[in-house]
Parts: sequence; C-alpha cells; structure tokens
Amino acid sequence: YRFILDADPSKLLTNLTTDVDALKSFVAIGVVAMVSSLFVIIGASALLLSIDWKLALNVLVVIPVIAGAFGIVFSRLRPLFKKNREVIEVLKPYRLLIFLLVSLALLSNGVNLIIPQLISSAIDSVADTQFSITTLVVQFMGASLAIFVFQLLQGFMQTYVSEKVARNLRTELSERISRQRYRF
Repeated sequence: YRFILDADPSKLLTNLTTDVDALKSFVAIGVVAMVSSLFVIIGASALLLSIDWKLALNVLVVIPVIAGAFGIVFSRLRPLFKKNREVIEVLKPYRLLIFLLVSLALLSNGVNLIIPQLISSAIDSVADTQFSITTLVVQFMGASLAIFVFQLLQGFMQTYVSEKVARNLRTELSERISRQRYRF
C-alpha cells in the first residue's frame, strides 16, 4: 500500500501493465500448455502401448526420470509458486472460461493423436494389400480439418479469455488507484 502512495503515476501504470500482461500470458499459454502436455503424454503412451507394448515400455522408462528432474526443479521453485497462489485467486472468477479453454486444448491435442493411428492403419493396409489411396486421403483431410478447427477455436478462446482477464484487472486496479488520496 505504501508503494502506491509513494510511487509516481507513470511507475504505477508501468507496473500495472507489466503485471497484467504477465497474467494474461500465463492464462493464454501457461495453463493450457501444462494441462495439454500432460494429456498428450498420457494419450501418446496409450497409443504406444496399443501398437507395441514392448517398445512402449522401453520408451516410457524415461518418463520417471523426467518426472524426477521436474520434481527437483519444482521443489527449488516452491517459494515462487506460493506467490503464484495469489494469481490463481485472481483467476477464480474465470474458472468456467479457463475450463473451456483447457477442454478445447485437450480436444485439439486429442485429434492430433489420430494422425499416427492413420499412418499405422495405412501401413497395415499396404501390407494386407487392401490399401486405398482415396480412403487414406479422405481420412487425412478429415483429421486435418478437425485439427485446424480445434486449434482455431483454441486460439480464439485463448485470446478472448486472456484479454477479458487483462481488461477486468486493469479496470479494477485503475479504479482502486483512482480512489487513493494523493499527497502533493
């Protein structure tokens, strides 16, 4: 509170803009990236296991090592995460929008997992001499269209949510600052 009273308005505005933009980036990129990456790992692991479980186990052995490395890094960053809890509190009114954003990201990443399955079935159909280029092209075009649509919707939703959070925070903070008494 004392900082607001002692700082000049240009410094306050700069800090306000920087903080709100950082929060906007966190909402637009950070939350979606974390959740969708987790689901991509799970989906790719399931796909690997369904194709060849022996090869999948050899590949998936690396995941605990990576998880351990993340655990070490995050344990050292824990003090910073305690500060970020305040950021999460600010985002509570936007839970539904963030849920929709994460859902679109998961759908988009889920559709991306269809491509390796299409390639696998095309290889199998060539080996069985039942290959149809028309079917393969139609399937790839459908998957490509679905990927495009979900990624486009995800991009629109990211922009909408982040801009809405930023606008509301700027409005709220500027109203709080304007209610302060200024000393001359």
